[in-house]
Amino acid sequence: MSISQDRLRYLLTYEKETGMFTWNIKSRNGLLKPGTIAGGKDAYGYRKIHIDGVSYKAHRLAWMYEYGVWPCGMIDHINGIPDDNRIANLREATPLQNQHNKRRPPAHNTSGYLGVSFNKQKLKWRATISIGNKSKTIGNFDSPEEASEAYLKAKRLLHEFNTL
Repeated sequence: MSISQDRLRYLLTYEKETGMFTWNIKSRNGLLKPGTIAGGKDAYGYRKIHIDGVSYKAHRLAWMYEYGVWPCGMIDHINGIPDDNRIANLREATPLQNQHNKRRPPAHNTSGYLGVSFNKQKLKWRATISIGNKSKTIGNFDSPEEASEAYLKAKRLLHEFNTL
């Protein structure tokens, strides 16, 4: 069951300019007092807040607090910072749109650049981009920096939610 906007506003105050939530009430055990910052960060850097035995991501609570409805899909942090929950930094997104706003390479990437890998056959740095569910090679380059530049140029053209 999801929390209602009324219950959320009773328990918490949301500052849309900072994206922070603070408690309005004192907890039963007295550890939380009115004005205390709510929640903590998870392993991925997202702020989570526990309410009535349920853990909520703060960006989804911000959406409910401001608009009175739960987001239909995902919430994208426009600037890519997972604990920046200012309402101006949040937008609804499909999973694909959310992927388009990736800013860092995955952990298994060894080039250090988004969309860049080493092509062992050609001994060059390859730039590839996903379009829909298909991977497209942009080209092979002498340096990872050149490959990254080509990738970013393509990303700006092809990924609508990209903010790089």
